[in-house]
Formats: sequence, C-alpha cells, structure tokens
Amino acid sequence: TGGGLLALMVARPAVQSVEHFMTVLEEIWAKGYTFMQDGKEVRARLAIGTDFGGVAPEWILPGLSNPQEAAATLQERMSKKGFSQKDIDGVLRNNAVEYFKRVLA
Repeated sequence: TGGGLLALMVARPAVQSVEHFMTVLEEIWAKGYTFMQDGKEVRARLAIGTDFGGVAPEWILPGLSNPQEAAATLQERMSKKGFSQKDIDGVLRNNAVEYFKRVLA
C-alpha cells in the first residue's frame, strides 16, 4: 500500500508539447518504474506535476496552461490511448492525494 510518487512535469523544458508529454507518460508507464520499500519492490505511482502559478510564461504549453485545462486535455488524450478511468484519475489527482495523505499523516 506504500509506494513512491513519480511526478511528470507538464511544462517546458521537461516536455515540448502535449504529444511529447503523452510519449513520455506511455514510456514510463510501460517500464513500470519500481523502487525498494521495506525490502519489497513497489511500483511507483505516477502523477502530473507542475507549479502552475510559478512557471515562466514561455514554458506553458497550449492545452496545459492551468490545472483545469491540463486535466481536461490529459483526460481526453489518456482515454484515447486506452488508459482506464481509474489510471487516469490516479495520474491526474488520486495518486498524489493518496501519497501526501500518507506521508503527511
């Protein structure tokens, strides 16, 4: 039930477009990044990550300019790529929420 969090940036210079973000997401998803926790191998939970209020304007990508727009854009793209609704919800919000609830408890 533990697990770490792997945040994927949705702004430049980490990714150059929504398509580039989706390519990175799919590659990481396919590899299933893991780490050791309490002597067991645990799959990292993926989440989007950015500081929407602190990103330089030139780093903001079309379709990902604020949390609501990013969620809508990525929801649509991930759904088209065959991600389950549970996995989409995890990447967009639930994985980060669950992680921080656990580590800040």
